[in-house]
Amino acid sequence: MRALLQQIAIGIRLNLRNRVALAWSFLFPAIFLFAFRLLYRSERVPLLLHVGEFLTIAILGGACFGLPLGIVEDRERGVWRRYRMLPGSQFAVPGGILITRYLLLLIAGILQIALAIAAGMPAPRHPLDLWIAFTAASAAFLAIGVVLATLASTVPAAQALGQCVFLPMLVIGGVAVPLYSLPDWAQRLSSFLPGRYAVEAMQAAMIPGPSVRFDFIALAAIALAGALAAFLAFRWDNAQPISPWLAIALIGWLAIGLTWKPNAPPRANQIAREELSAPAEFTPPTPVPAPSTTWRGVTPHDIANVAFDRLPKDDGVIAPIAAPADVPDDETAAQLDRVYAALPDWAPGKVRDPLQRVRNLLYISAVADIYRMDPLERFLPYAVFDQIQRAVPSDDLPKILYFIALHPSDGDDSASRRMAPFNLPDAPRDTRALRNRAMIYSFKFLARLSHNR
Repeated sequence: MRALLQQIAIGIRLNLRNRVALAWSFLFPAIFLFAFRLLYRSERVPLLLHVGEFLTIAILGGACFGLPLGIVEDRERGVWRRYRMLPGSQFAVPGGILITRYLLLLIAGILQIALAIAAGMPAPRHPLDLWIAFTAASAAFLAIGVVLATLASTVPAAQALGQCVFLPMLVIGGVAVPLYSLPDWAQRLSSFLPGRYAVEAMQAAMIPGPSVRFDFIALAAIALAGALAAFLAFRWDNAQPISPWLAIALIGWLAIGLTWKPNAPPRANQIAREELSAPAEFTPPTPVPAPSTTWRGVTPHDIANVAFDRLPKDDGVIAPIAAPADVPDDETAAQLDRVYAALPDWAPGKVRDPLQRVRNLLYISAVADIYRMDPLERFLPYAVFDQIQRAVPSDDLPKILYFIALHPSDGDDSASRRMAPFNLPDAPRDTRALRNRAMIYSFKFLARLSHNR
């Protein structure tokens, strides 16, 4: 153990003195983070929807270039041959190098998160979950890095092999290009690339969504297959031939890709593509202003003038609502059960002012919508609408919903940052999109009340 700790300490010092290692570990990921910030500068919440992507790029840079280049360079100089002659386990030194590389990746990941927070992204609500996902992704890619180093006999060959893994991950692996913007064949091909599993696992730690159980299984399988292949075929000297045991790593990749099944609803890709051209805000479907400065002055005639047919469709991108025949999957149902259980005791949903009470409840659906938490966002409005109907007298509710819809900028929005009881992220500091979505849900709920009368 002492020798291992010494090896880790030496490895960290050597990497911190190596300009190339520092560039791959810290500068390269920071450049990509800056690029993501510029590319998605129009989003209301900076970088939050891309945490899995930029953290995966940080891991890829260190695992596909920094690690294999260092191993191959040392092998060319005969360092590994001398390591093998040391007393004790011959894999103690490689183990120390892997731990060192993981620590560097972890430092780079923490730096990425810190820079993203400085750019306006909210801090992770579940940092432990994010660390676990980051560690699983790091283990998978570090194992791949050792396999690349075992295949390559020279530093240029290691660089070329790293590019063969790195570039496909960026383009069709869901790392730099969102999966929903790719054609179906590319999305299917991405199931053989571990990059998508790393992105999905880490992104789920920031914004809860569909189950990522398979993503963790995939990362673990890729890590184990790569580690076993590297253990059986590791080359201590360039004179050693490349072992066929390396095929174990490839078999692991193929097995994961063949057993993969989409974990998102069939409509997810279509809706996500529509979202690329969807407006950030929606104009109220009526030009008629509110006739009174209070909700009590709203009349049935005012409500009858609302053009409900101009509202975004329930199966579209903005403010979606599941069809009555739709059934949530088991995980979404469990999330909904938590929401139903928390709603009656949620303090913002019980404030004295009925207008503010309804606004606060509407923000629950609005938060899930602006963070694209499909499929939860489609079923959540039912829970919110049920609670609103319980919280407000039936005669007052249409007037209140109409008034909120035509005055989306009024009232207090602090309740949108008290979403922890529902396992939802807090709303962004800029609440314009949040209020816009609350306005749309007001109209949609009002439409349901009007049609039922």
